[in-house]
Amino acid sequence: MSTSANTPQNSFFRSLLEKERLRSDGTNFLDWSRQMGIVLRYERKEYVLDVPLPEQPTGDITSDDIAKYRKHLDDEHEVQTLLLSMMESELQKEFLYQNSYFIMNKLKKMFQEKARVERYKVIQDLLSCKMSEGSSVSTHLLKMFGLLRELERLNHPVEQSLATDIVLNSLPKSFSGFIMNYHMNDMDKSLEELHGMLKTADADMKKGSSSVLVVSSGSERTKKGNYKVEVILNQHLKWLRKMFKHPLKSSRLKFKKIQYHK
Repeated sequence: MSTSANTPQNSFFRSLLEKERLRSDGTNFLDWSRQMGIVLRYERKEYVLDVPLPEQPTGDITSDDIAKYRKHLDDEHEVQTLLLSMMESELQKEFLYQNSYFIMNKLKKMFQEKARVERYKVIQDLLSCKMSEGSSVSTHLLKMFGLLRELERLNHPVEQSLATDIVLNSLPKSFSGFIMNYHMNDMDKSLEELHGMLKTADADMKKGSSSVLVVSSGSERTKKGNYKVEVILNQHLKWLRKMFKHPLKSSRLKFKKIQYHK
């Protein structure tokens, strides 16, 4: 006897599949097939996808042969019905009269390689996307957000904190002060909020003078004189306080502005 599909345990696992059907373009095939495998493995019917449907036994057969054959037929019927119910109507029409083994192998040929290649290409574009100095920060971010949405469409969304790190890492050196203060203040902003902050920072930098901030430590000296630690903050303290509302204070630090000679 095959495991009943309407037991509480089976109903729970099958509910995992109901969250999203297999799309007709196959963009979620990898996740869909993994979830399907988990459910069928629990129900001990996963073999139906790996073993072709056997022919009806004939000749000198035993009761065990008949029992195994009937079990395979029963499991095949349940699995085939489950597969069809968890895919969009276009795919249902194509596979309506096919067995489970044929359906899964056909889907792999149709979507598996395509999905992996497409996902790899999007990830490659996302990680190699770098903003050049002087270019539009909004144009750059809209491109990156588009790639992040594409990964979400492929059913591989990027977690927000990781997405933020990827975006910050794509910025040019002129934003190093912004990045440093973002991390120092332990900020946790949405991508939309980060977009707004970067637009403001970009506008303020373009309005400001061509100068950098030098942080000089008066407590440490070398034989050659004062030991200076230079930290590029992109703009003066007024801009930093405006952006982060967290003034930099330290009795050990002396600030002075020096002109940047192009």
